[in-house]
Amino acid sequence: MNLISVKNVAYIGLRSVDDYERYIIDKYRITAFAMEDIEKHGIIEITERALEAINPKNNRSLHVSYDIDSLDTLEAPSTGTSVRGGLTLREGVSLLEIVHKTNTLAAFDLVEVNPKIGGEEDVMKTLEAAKFLIMAAFGYKRKGSPPPVI
Repeated sequence: MNLISVKNVAYIGLRSVDDYERYIIDKYRITAFAMEDIEKHGIIEITERALEAINPKNNRSLHVSYDIDSLDTLEAPSTGTSVRGGLTLREGVSLLEIVHKTNTLAAFDLVEVNPKIGGEEDVMKTLEAAKFLIMAAFGYKRKGSPPPVI
């Protein structure tokens, strides 16, 4: 049986962490960055720190499980655990662009999108955010891509 070591797990954008979750993170020394860390150091540095902690040689494949509720409620309101003070969509996209650039992303899932929560505008806003996150994970460049060399 293959198990994932806690040494290979990183959380980015934590907020509203309950006491038991904090206990587990501290006890097992799981790499974890709260919104305070992102506010102080920026999403680029925090993402690079997380990647360095879990894959310092950049030689293992990554599986990113992205909870859309890591985004601020204003960015993705149609989720079951919406909490104010989360990532901006720009920060979420930047995080995934950095991960993509490692060329080690082997699996990606996006969870917590719930179109049964909120009105039509909330659902569309959340789905649009999800679309941009997925595109970033798979290499879409906001600045555009150069034309193919012929």
